[in-house]
Amino acid sequence: MQFESESYREVVTKLDSACEWLASVGIRYSPTRLGLYRKLVLRVTRLYEAGKFAALQQTDLNAFSNAWSECAEIIDVVDALRSHACKALVERLRQALRGHELYTSDNDDRSGRDIMFELAVAARLARNGCEVDFSGEADVEFEFEHFSVFIECKRPRFDETVVENVEKARAQLLRRYAASRDPTTARGFIAISMTKIVRNILRTALRGMPSGDGPEEVSNFASRIVNAFVEDKRRAWQCESDTRTLGAIVALDFPAIIRKPSPMLVIIRQLGVSNVLPPDDTEVDLLHRVAFKLDRVDPMLAKR
Repeated sequence: MQFESESYREVVTKLDSACEWLASVGIRYSPTRLGLYRKLVLRVTRLYEAGKFAALQQTDLNAFSNAWSECAEIIDVVDALRSHACKALVERLRQALRGHELYTSDNDDRSGRDIMFELAVAARLARNGCEVDFSGEADVEFEFEHFSVFIECKRPRFDETVVENVEKARAQLLRRYAASRDPTTARGFIAISMTKIVRNILRTALRGMPSGDGPEEVSNFASRIVNAFVEDKRRAWQCESDTRTLGAIVALDFPAIIRKPSPMLVIIRQLGVSNVLPPDDTEVDLLHRVAFKLDRVDPMLAKR
């Protein structure tokens, strides 16, 4: 995993730039959870600059890590998609800022975070040169080579609802293929955020955030979680009989503490791509090429 380091003040500057852009397209962010996050991030940044970060109480640290994680995602989405601004994108961004300010308290059937996950997937593609169409029915839609590619995104709250969510995504993809301008060149992916599930487990098991001595330790921890999830759940998407559905995208992000050389809050983002097609299928190369557009991810191929 590649690590990028920025000061708290640099992130505040990027957050302010994102907020200014949102305001310029008519999105009032102040009354939303983003407005609350901005105030909290600025307060903790001042504490850090004054050398008082270690004095934060655990409750304050939990609220700050939640705000920091979500601000990082919003910054990435705005940076990647601001040049793609259109009425449909602006409306999605407006909806994406809805929801409870605490990640663990967000239980709406159609949460703003669901839409933010869709935009985060779109942002990865846009950063790597894909033109994403925000006006369609699919959660994410883009043209790739001579294919129309559709991605249906799911953010299950509980482990026992993963299979149900995958089945919904499979059914949605079949409708997207049928309605596309050329169903023979339509292809699709199922995207699953396991973040809500994992954060609930970590909150109970660890009673705090994961931590490690260095970046590699927390990165390896995240990799093991994603690999275990794919191994446990891949039969849910590999039972797909429509060969136009190529793979499943599995996403995870959570805050963690790196202990050395001094305590530092980091945001861990892990992405995996698992095959739906058999590994020897002729279109596995297409799976690889699309996965590369998702920030150079290598698919985890397994026999069906």
